[in-house]
Amino acid sequence: MDVEGPDIHFQFTYSDINQNMSPRSSNTDEYQLVAQSDTIKGKDIETFLSTSGQDYTSVVEAATITNALLTLSENADFSGVDSVQIRYQTEGSTEEIVMAQATVKESNTGTISFSDIKINKSETFDLIKNNIVAKLYAVYNPSAVNCFQPGVSYDFTAKTILTVKISALTEGIIESSN
Repeated sequence: MDVEGPDIHFQFTYSDINQNMSPRSSNTDEYQLVAQSDTIKGKDIETFLSTSGQDYTSVVEAATITNALLTLSENADFSGVDSVQIRYQTEGSTEEIVMAQATVKESNTGTISFSDIKINKSETFDLIKNNIVAKLYAVYNPSAVNCFQPGVSYDFTAKTILTVKISALTEGIIESSN
């Protein structure tokens, strides 16, 4: 059975982070780190399910990300930006995981919609329940006017759908829905 999961919300503010960061080991050298969040606390899925009408016998199988958007603060747009990636790093890990990627369309002014979600259902569940640091990477022309300027803020939002198993009332059979 699918139920609405917790929203994902990352906020970034631009700073000249590349000068303060150690060189990264990545095979996507064209993407540059432009902003990162403070630590974002994981969500307690059991408590969330109980507020969504599920009981303690519910077991989460997986989660899926939908409706992912990146918006800019007022008076900024994505001019000069080719594409962006949202990555995250789980607390205690050095591995960065690419969560979503989007090419910037010329008609976009201050919002990018992500249709290219890179993580699978089990990784999405791990993203929701763990403490993470979210990171914004971009391919852009640094010599052109672009949105990577001091004071510009970025807001990433997404919805999640949780897939849960529910024990049948009389027979104790576990039903599953993907």
